[in-house]
Amino acid sequence: TFEKACQNVIELVETQVSFAFFKGQPEMLDHPAPASLFLAFERINQKKLASYPSETRETGFETTNVAMPKPSRSRFVVADA
Repeated sequence: TFEKACQNVIELVETQVSFAFFKGQPEMLDHPAPASLFLAFERINQKKLASYPSETRETGFETTNVAMPKPSRSRFVVADA
């Protein structure tokens, strides 16, 4: 499910951040994903967005009925600098 996929991503990011701080190397977090991943992500999201029903409101703006995931309760702890 979408919720399970989001939870997996959150857990992976938490693991990566925890490991970088455990190693004392926060610079391990400062590297972007390859551009091809951003392009694939955008293409998939555009297809998904186009599949949702849309409506034009009295303002003239077209809106799409996209459900937003619930915000998560982060398990991150603020580290002392």
